[in-house]
Amino acid sequence: FAGASGAPPEDSTALAEIVAAVLTAILRYHTDLYELNQELQAQAEEQATGSAIFDLTEEGILLVTPEARILEINPAAEIILGYASGEIEGEPVEHILVGAETLIPALRRATEGTPTPDLGAATLHRRNGQPFPCKIRTIPVLHRGNPGGAVEKIIIACQDLSASEGLRLLNQQLEQRALLGEVTAIFAH
Repeated sequence: FAGASGAPPEDSTALAEIVAAVLTAILRYHTDLYELNQELQAQAEEQATGSAIFDLTEEGILLVTPEARILEINPAAEIILGYASGEIEGEPVEHILVGAETLIPALRRATEGTPTPDLGAATLHRRNGQPFPCKIRTIPVLHRGNPGGAVEKIIIACQDLSASEGLRLLNQQLEQRALLGEVTAIFAH
């Protein structure tokens, strides 16, 4: 950079400023790129965890639009309801979850951001028409970028209570038989 007299040329300061600005921009670009990659990796891990929970839970999960149309169901919901995921995507919820009168008001509240942790005892019908007792919950999912804003989708969680209802009835029958046995023993003496 030095001229014949040993002093730097006049335009070298301007050139050094340009080089410094370019280097700063490159550094900023790579820093931003690194941070975005870290964020993408964290989101991918979060999504993988959510997918695993969605697929492996024994509770039937239905993801629904705010307009009450089915987006997706998990394997447990397929088993509980008797529908394949692909055949009911886009269908109105009330065509699939038949029998839960309290579901539509709960979905309306969910579109406003209010969850319903328990709709009480409900009876739904499987695809083949067989009724079964269940517990239903609705959980609104708010738009990620706007936590106080619009509902992006609604989770409907459906727990089949058939097995526990069967156990309750069996227990009740056993108690009645035990009581009958005691009464019979009293009369025998």
